[in-house]
Amino acid sequence: MTVPLVILAVGSIFAGWLGAPEYLWGSKWDHWLAPVFGAQEAHHGSVAVEIYMTLATLALVGAAIYLAYARYGRPGVKIAQDAETSGGVFYHLSLNKYYIDELYDFAVVRPFTAGSDWLARVFDPGVIDGIANGIAGTARGMSVFWQGLQTGNVQHYLAGFLVGTLALLGYYIGQP
Repeated sequence: MTVPLVILAVGSIFAGWLGAPEYLWGSKWDHWLAPVFGAQEAHHGSVAVEIYMTLATLALVGAAIYLAYARYGRPGVKIAQDAETSGGVFYHLSLNKYYIDELYDFAVVRPFTAGSDWLARVFDPGVIDGIANGIAGTARGMSVFWQGLQTGNVQHYLAGFLVGTLALLGYYIGQP
């Protein structure tokens, strides 16, 4: 797993340099799709604001690296025990992944599971199966009706044919 992670890390470093701020060499992405979409020139903030934001980000990263080294990088520090006892709120939040899994379970998984359970227990047997069974019952009832008309006696069929023909003839004669 280390080799793919190293490849991804190197790729992300170089991809990050493509979107460099304007005060360095500018972003290589700004004009990339302009011929396709006919995009307008992107508005850039002042160079001073970009420099201040870059310095603030680097200061924050440096402070995080220093704190991580001071806490975990010293020889002889028992990381697990030390972190457990003096970790504080931020340690427990990050240890529990900011409770994102629990929140997702509560907000998405449980309602989805409850809805699926209701559909499987109530809607499917009551509505879906009811429609299918109703259609099957109607077809069965109609087949019983038509089965009664199928006597196998040719004289009955000819009488039905004659009645139908006379009904059609009467309908067309009655038309203006």
